[in-house]
Amino acid sequence: VYQTSTTQGRIGGVYTLRIEFLDGRVYESIPDTILTPGKIDSLYYNFNSAKNYLGVASYGFDVFVNGRGNDRNDIRYMWSMTSTFKAITHPERYVYPKGECYPIPEQLGKCNIVPLCTGLRNTAPRNTPPTFERVGPCECCTCWYKIFNNAPILSDDLFTDKGDYQRISIYNIPLSEWIFMYKIRVEVLQLTLTKHAFGFFKSIQAQKEATGSLFQPITGKIPTTFFQVSGTPTSISGIFYAAGSSTKSKYITPEDVPFPIIVPEVDFAPRPPGPGLGWISCLELLPNATNTKPDFWQD
Repeated sequence: VYQTSTTQGRIGGVYTLRIEFLDGRVYESIPDTILTPGKIDSLYYNFNSAKNYLGVASYGFDVFVNGRGNDRNDIRYMWSMTSTFKAITHPERYVYPKGECYPIPEQLGKCNIVPLCTGLRNTAPRNTPPTFERVGPCECCTCWYKIFNNAPILSDDLFTDKGDYQRISIYNIPLSEWIFMYKIRVEVLQLTLTKHAFGFFKSIQAQKEATGSLFQPITGKIPTTFFQVSGTPTSISGIFYAAGSSTKSKYITPEDVPFPIIVPEVDFAPRPPGPGLGWISCLELLPNATNTKPDFWQD
């Protein structure tokens, strides 16, 4: 990730990305313009329930937004969602069987028994039952996880003659013990796109929606917004784009689950022959994990 604090995009500004390799290859992106953004007026959700063919019920929250475009009718929009939730595990509870251990770097040949990231160290003499002392905080007990929508949500799928978009379906967040151990923060982004940027995301949407379909695209080729300027010809894929944006976020908590439905409880019991999910490192529990608290997170 390359980030700068010296370049600030402006409405109407035209931007491009130039990439230079040490072997002489140079690529440039098609120039893109930041268009006047629309606005997300509201972000809201509805609790839902459904039953499968066996009659087993499942629950969740359907997330929607109402959005407005800018003053032009020929502008294209895209919506995406990033949700963040917090969960804890207890890797310090699982002691590995005899013959398996986490070696302590500063004490060669000695086993720690529990993961080093727990902040616990085995101080017992060798060949004796472990005795643990805390030498630091647990770095694999509390994590934050991200959920993303699976495919672009594009404005040309939503017919409107006024530039206003009502009740756009963004995502269904399942009611699970991990997601709602505390709460989940839902953030929706509305982007104003130029024609070629919109075309890139449209092709991705088509690939996602056509998977398993008789009408699945044959080549699977995604367009690129880069062209090569110099060097040995080599293909490149990807996109650089500039976009006006509007965001809105909201927390969904266990208190938002209507009675008599209850949030499932996390099972911290061990499951032979290995640990239960609640006994592993939180960094291994679910995808897109980090043990660094996001700046926006409110406990």
